[in-house]
Amino acid sequence: MDSKEGNNLEIANNNCCTHFILNSKNGDILHFKGNRHNIIGDSVLYRIMDGIYMFKTKAIYKDTDLKGVYSYPDDALVIYKVKKGKISAITEDNKEVKLNCGDILNASSNFKMSKFHSFNKEVEYIGVIYFYKAMMEAVRNQSLNEFFLEEFYHSPVLHNIFIHKGNYRINKLFDEIDNFINLDNKILMKAKSLELLSESAIFHGDFIDTYCKDLSEEKIKLLKEIKGFLDNNLDKYYSMEFISNKFSISLSGLKNLFTEAYGISPYIYHLNRRLDKAALLLEESDYKINYIYKAVGFNYHSNFSNAFQKKYKCTPSEYRERENKI
Repeated sequence: MDSKEGNNLEIANNNCCTHFILNSKNGDILHFKGNRHNIIGDSVLYRIMDGIYMFKTKAIYKDTDLKGVYSYPDDALVIYKVKKGKISAITEDNKEVKLNCGDILNASSNFKMSKFHSFNKEVEYIGVIYFYKAMMEAVRNQSLNEFFLEEFYHSPVLHNIFIHKGNYRINKLFDEIDNFINLDNKILMKAKSLELLSESAIFHGDFIDTYCKDLSEEKIKLLKEIKGFLDNNLDKYYSMEFISNKFSISLSGLKNLFTEAYGISPYIYHLNRRLDKAALLLEESDYKINYIYKAVGFNYHSNFSNAFQKKYKCTPSEYRERENKI
């Protein structure tokens, strides 16, 4: 085993499986068995390439105290699916995260858990662990898309927490990953792990998050429809009552769901997009301001000017003059 390979296995051992006792090591495969920290079970970890590991775990977690047990570096991402049982996790700020059979967790290194509990029953899950820095090192020697990895590192998928009830393509990828692990097909395991990373980035790329959310397929479809409507209709003001009626969702449900997903209320989101369009018109056209404020859904110049100053810290006229000088 070369030194780089050994280092990666050590990373995985130290950061991912410290609650298990190393039972065997065979090249790129690590087998752990655990019976401590209130954990009973076993896990198999497969090194796919520098920075990417797949794992299969069967375990019982009995109110497991995770402080000091897990230690992820700041560039780590874990995507896993619960295949059997259910898990309840308590975060370090005392929020509870529940995962049922079939749920998929996308957890970055800033997801700090303090307790793990599987209701005294065996839970089984399968997943992939990504270490961005080690992956970037591998890019120089393998035919990987460095731009894609850079995009991944700076995208919400690495820095936020997502729980969803199952995207069809992601579920299918997990089934394929499970099959290729059983067949010990390293080439296809590598291909599917990178595809899973890409699919997760696409699936969650539209969303920002303050901590953790539970997004079903129906909710994501609804959110994208609402956001698409707001993005494509910047020439008119729409009341939130109109939006809630159009998409058959309660007013409070609309506000809560949109804010949860995008970190901003639908009203403020639409207002900001209209003001952004006004700023672009001020920069790139000779339209008079009296035309522009009407083109972005304002009835009165004063209302437009007040909203614009609040966002851009200057009047529309000052903004146009400043941008024309640049």
